[in-house]
Amino acid sequence: MALKLALLAVFVVLGASAVENELPLNVWKAISKGTYVLIQRSYQKVGATCTYAKIKTKDQSTHSYTAEMGFTLNGKKMKNTYNMYAAKETGKNTRNVLSISSKPLTDPLQGELYFLIYRDGKGCNILFAQNKTTRKDLECEMWVEKNVADNISEDCKHYYNDRCMAVVETHYSKACKIP
Repeated sequence: MALKLALLAVFVVLGASAVENELPLNVWKAISKGTYVLIQRSYQKVGATCTYAKIKTKDQSTHSYTAEMGFTLNGKKMKNTYNMYAAKETGKNTRNVLSISSKPLTDPLQGELYFLIYRDGKGCNILFAQNKTTRKDLECEMWVEKNVADNISEDCKHYYNDRCMAVVETHYSKACKIP
């Protein structure tokens, strides 16, 4: 497992630099408005399906958002409002980290951290998740704009398959009723 994570880190560093020259890994630009759907992730979390994030407000001055996040678990739909921040990883010039918290934060890097490792410019974003408490790396999540959920670019699928571990949870299907 440690070897896979080390290899992923090398691929991210080597692969992202080429992508960054064409399309900066900027969370603020990648996640701007609308509704995003979690397609799949490479780690086990809660077994939910039809997971989404709907941007409600966006504040340019603080690079923050509020979002309604919801999912279906055991047939029951659940949703909550979360604070999201486009933050800079230490030593980076670009806002490459999405931080999520159920309450406002004075330090955006104190939430659940998701590092943007790929964006195709066609609505598909791949993020590398990190556990808030342990700061243990959890692996990849593929989020797409709702309008491309049924037509994800081959580039995005290829990047996920090459750089992320196997799909462990599939969250989206055409049967999902995403608001």
